[in-house]
Amino acid sequence: MSTGNIVLAYIAGLLLSLTLGVSLSSSTVPLELVLVLFLFLTGVDLTIRPQSFRQQQRALVHGLVLVLITVIGTALGMTIGSYLFPDLTFLDTLLIGSGFAYASATSVIVQSTVGGSLATLAFLTNVIRELLTLLFATQISRLGIYPLIAASASTSMDSALPLILRNGGSRAAVPSITHGFILTALVPILVTALANVVA
Repeated sequence: MSTGNIVLAYIAGLLLSLTLGVSLSSSTVPLELVLVLFLFLTGVDLTIRPQSFRQQQRALVHGLVLVLITVIGTALGMTIGSYLFPDLTFLDTLLIGSGFAYASATSVIVQSTVGGSLATLAFLTNVIRELLTLLFATQISRLGIYPLIAASASTSMDSALPLILRNGGSRAAVPSITHGFILTALVPILVTALANVVA
């Protein structure tokens, strides 16, 4: 599946949901089931092309290091953002960036703690991060598969995973899923902590 098809499917889903109010929460097939099936098939793919235990351990460590690199890189980017957008404080930009492309959770937490415009900005910023990563996945992967995983942030275990696997092969699965899982788990913790400071 090409990058363009994945991005078009993503945008079509967004537009359908926004214009017609279509929601998967009312679907008979839970979204989590689809994600679990996708991760199951990724696991099956890994066994078809088995790696040694040592290679799997190395890939796991790479995923953990990538989490640290992603957090530091995002914090640096948000620091620059605080200078480019003087209406936002340094803590505001850190709060927005700590969503790591997990737009829905970030905006809900920010909305309930801080309120309106910052929640909207957090949602849009994280959606744009995900879309830019999907659009430019092939170009980013020319730098290596790890920059693509880092740019994908929390989406490296779901929406960006097909592009990561296409560009990096099955060896990219373990660091990508590890990276995405840990960042997804960190988002509610970091966003809540920073939102409480900002509020």
